[in-house]
Amino acid sequence: MSMWKKTVDEETQSETPVMSSDTRIDSSPSVGRPSSRQAASIGPSIQIKGDISGNEDLVVHGKVEGTLSLPKNNVVVGSDGVVQANVNAMSISVEGKVVGDLTASERIIITSSGRVQGNIKAPRVVLEDGAKFKGSVEMEMGESQTSAKPKVSTQSDKDNVTEVKRVGMSTTN
Repeated sequence: MSMWKKTVDEETQSETPVMSSDTRIDSSPSVGRPSSRQAASIGPSIQIKGDISGNEDLVVHGKVEGTLSLPKNNVVVGSDGVVQANVNAMSISVEGKVVGDLTASERIIITSSGRVQGNIKAPRVVLEDGAKFKGSVEMEMGESQTSAKPKVSTQSDKDNVTEVKRVGMSTTN
């Protein structure tokens, strides 16, 4: 083995990514985004007042007041995180406390330890058993589901309607 020439085993080992528990794997292919990356983190003793925006995932263990705008990334509010802000992200997971509106382009998950006071809007919403939530839920439909709109009856065609399908859900508290 030469000092300057790698063997097949050395090449395989050097290309294998080393992952820690904080590394997130992005399973969806995206142009210009790495397949694995580390999320930015706001520690438990950190308090931020103001607007936060960026192009990376964010984990909040501290306190944030203002707005969080990461529309192409994931936001996780850790079990000790407190967010008093409107949050806009691709995916939002709440394990701690949020006071503000949540908007996600993919999904919102409120875990069993999560507490949310505000409106949530996303195509997919998960409220785990034990989660606390006060607000309204709006589940947007994707482009392919929009074409299958329910038929709305009027008084003049009341006799002609045989079936009306419920395709959305909206609740208020």
